[in-house]
Amino acid sequence: MSELSLSETIELLLDRTGVSPERFAYLVQHLLAQGSLARGDSQVQDRLYDDAVRCRATLFDYFSCTGFRLVHSDRFTCFRLFPPAPADGEDAEEIARGLRARPSSAVSAYALVLRHLYQKHLDVGDVEDNGDLLLSRVEIEQGLADLLDMAAPAAATLRKDTYKTLRAQRLVRLPEGLDEETDDMIFAIRPLILEYVTEPQLAAARAYMETRRLPEDEPSADEGTS
Repeated sequence: MSELSLSETIELLLDRTGVSPERFAYLVQHLLAQGSLARGDSQVQDRLYDDAVRCRATLFDYFSCTGFRLVHSDRFTCFRLFPPAPADGEDAEEIARGLRARPSSAVSAYALVLRHLYQKHLDVGDVEDNGDLLLSRVEIEQGLADLLDMAAPAAATLRKDTYKTLRAQRLVRLPEGLDEETDDMIFAIRPLILEYVTEPQLAAARAYMETRRLPEDEPSADEGTS
């Protein structure tokens, strides 16, 4: 008896799910290209997500065999794909594209601040019925200053690229007219931010920033010795 090929095995596994091999291949391609798949973006995305749920066991097995880690959140109706760890001796600096690419410092900073602001508003029930938090550009940039002592990127192109990356990660919904920035333009921060930046990560960022801030009533070491 001849052994089944991988494609034949996948086809057998999909037979009970109602998802065709062609649709499965498209789901794999989408996750590899985008790194995430969530409900709530569009009807097309909703159908993709629903199909992914139907065949998630096969998706998990497929990516596991290739060293990737696929995570599914029922609470936030989202799949996220994480790449394999770099191989021994692999130069991380040479990894510039694809799923292994690390987020830029601007994206990481914005994600931390959005998580911080989302938690503050969530604690007092100040979010929309769908879980989104509506914030203006000014509020977000003030959050950067308050939490991380940093300003928004000076270049408009970098700011826009940062927001587009956050959108691709299903963390924000962007306002219309992003190319014409105004202080009061509204961004919708999605509840997926709660899983993208965990509570321990947020706590670590807050603690680190506290160590960098001297109390106003205590002189620095240099001032004390002058």
